[in-house]
Amino acid sequence: MRLLQILAIGLAVAASGQTPTPPAATTYKGHDALDHWVGEWDVFMGGQKVGSSVIEKTLKGFGVTEHWTSARGGQGRSFFVFDAADGTWRQLWISDTGWIVQKTGKPIQGGISLEGESKYPSGKKTKSREKLTKNADGSVRQLIEDYDEATKKWTVAFDGKYVRKGDR
Repeated sequence: MRLLQILAIGLAVAASGQTPTPPAATTYKGHDALDHWVGEWDVFMGGQKVGSSVIEKTLKGFGVTEHWTSARGGQGRSFFVFDAADGTWRQLWISDTGWIVQKTGKPIQGGISLEGESKYPSGKKTKSREKLTKNADGSVRQLIEDYDEATKKWTVAFDGKYVRKGDR
């Protein structure tokens, strides 16, 4: 009986030509964890430009894409997906060298914190964590750390400063 009621409602909606409008990403807690990173950036480490990146929101805010180009011409892409059900973000990074990173994270004060794994074409795997946080001047810090199994310590793999194009 219940199944018939559900089917009847579905048919009525279909017949009316109306489909329910799904809620926007902005209605969910945590949707804005990467908003501070959206834009076009020059990326620096220790004052030296190491690359550039374009970060864009997509799919009505449920996705964010990163288009990275290193100063040497290497490329990488990140795809971030917002899971509205639990307020988490999932990242998949792939470089033109076959390096893959998969992380999951949640919003923190001023940004997002993610944790997961790096996997290299050689098969080597490393635990990895990352924070993307907004600085007072509007720039963004990306701190990536890898876990060294030998020393049982986290080591800095990348500590970059994203400066909006035209702000430097």
